Amino acid sequence: MTIAPARFVRASAAVLLFGGGMGGCAASRAAPPQRQVAIFREITVGTGQQIALGEPVRADVRRLLVPLGEGRYRMRSGTFSDADTITVALSPERRVQSLHFAYAAGTSYRGTVEGHRERIGPATSRYGTPADSVEGTRWEDSRTILEVTRRHATVTSTLHDRAGLATSRLTHAVAPARIPHAR
Repeated sequence: MTIAPARFVRASAAVLLFGGGMGGCAASRAAPPQRQVAIFREITVGTGQQIALGEPVRADVRRLLVPLGEGRYRMRSGTFSDADTITVALSPERRVQSLHFAYAAGTSYRGTVEGHRERIGPATSRYGTPADSVEGTRWEDSRTILEVTRRHATVTSTLHDRAGLATSRLTHAVAPARIPHAR
C-alpha cells in the first residue's frame, strides 16, 4: 500500500585520495562519498503486490487497473498510498514502461526531491528554479530514469524503464534535450 521502493540494490564506492606536499607524501581520507543506490524499479500496491518496470503486469495486479486507452492504465483508488493517482504505461511488448505518480495538492516539491535524494543519492540533473512555472529534478542510471516535476503547484514523479524508450510513445517526455544542463 505504499509507493516507496520495494527494494534497493546498493552500489558502494570508497574514495581514498592521496596528496603530497613539499615534505613528502601523505594519505588523507576525503569526505565520505554520497551513497549511490540504483534507482528503484518496483512499487508495492494493493495488499503487497508488486509492479516492476520492464516486466509484464502480473495477474494479481491486473485486477487493480482501470484501462485508460492504448497501453495506459490507472490504479484503482484505494489500492495504493502516498499519491493521488498512479498511471501505468505499457510498452508495445506489454511490459511496464513507466509509472507516473500525481500527488495531492500541497505536496512539497522540495520535500519529495529530498526524500528521493536521501534514498538514492544526488540527482543527475535539474532544470528550472522555484521562481519558474516548471521545475524538475532527475536521477538516471543504466536501466531507469526517475523524474520529479513541479508544474505551478502540482507535483508529479515518473519512473521510466530505459529499455525500449527508443520505440516508446513516451520518448518525447523523457528526451535529454528537455534538461539544458545540470545544476
